[in-house]
Amino acid sequence: MSLADDADRRWFDVQLGEAAIVTEIYLPKKYADSSLVRATLLNSLFPDRILAHFQNASPEVKKRILSVLPGKLSGYDALVGSLERSKRRFTGFSVYDVEGTFSHEIDESTGQPGAIFDDSSRCIRIIDRPEFVQFLDLPEDRFVDDEESREQFQSVVRLYLFSGQRADRLKAQVESLPDVDTPIGLSLLDALGQWADQGSFVLYGFIGYWLGVAAQEEKEIWMTSQPTVINRFTEGSRGR
Repeated sequence: MSLADDADRRWFDVQLGEAAIVTEIYLPKKYADSSLVRATLLNSLFPDRILAHFQNASPEVKKRILSVLPGKLSGYDALVGSLERSKRRFTGFSVYDVEGTFSHEIDESTGQPGAIFDDSSRCIRIIDRPEFVQFLDLPEDRFVDDEESREQFQSVVRLYLFSGQRADRLKAQVESLPDVDTPIGLSLLDALGQWADQGSFVLYGFIGYWLGVAAQEEKEIWMTSQPTVINRFTEGSRGR
C-alpha cells in the first residue's frame, strides 16, 4: 500500500477528558451467564426500570436494600424521589472473562503467607458518566450548551471524581479552585454530590440486590470502583 493510498483513508480526532466512575464486579461464570444477571445489567440503562424496582419493593426488600447501602446514604423515600426527578441510570456495561492468581490471608500463628490459588471468573464492568445535559438547569444558574460550558463542566467533574472527597469538603477549598469558585461551579458541585449518592443507591440497591439474589450460594462478591477518564476517537478529516 502506497502513501497516496493511505492518504485517502479515514482519520480520527481525539476527544480527551470525559470523567466517569468505573465499577468492576467479579462473579463466577455460572451466575454471570444467568438470565437474571443479564436482565439486571440491561435494566440499569433504563431509568423507569430502576425506579420501578425501588417503588415496588416490599417492606422486606426495602429492609434488605437499606442494610447493604453505604453509611453515607439514608432515607429510602428521599433517595427514590431523587431518582425519579433525575431519571438516573448507568451509561453502559461490558462483560468479559478474567483469570487471576491470589493468596489467602497471612496465617496469624505462623506469620506465613496463605496458600496460592487460581481463580477464573467473569468481570462485569459498569460505566457511570455524568451527562452534561442532566446538569443544564441548576438552582443558582444555568449552563448554556456551548464549548466553554462543557469544558468547565468536565473540569469540575474531574476535580470532584478524582479528589475522592465529598462535595461539602471540596466547597471549603474553593478559593484555590478557580473552576469551582463561581456560582455555577458551586451549584455543580452540589449536583454532582447528589449524582454520586444516586449512583451508589442504584449500584448497591439495584444491581447489588439482584446479583445477590442470583448468586445466593456465594459467600462473597468482589467489587472495585474507581474514577477514570474516557478518551474518544471520533471521525475527523481525511488526508492530513
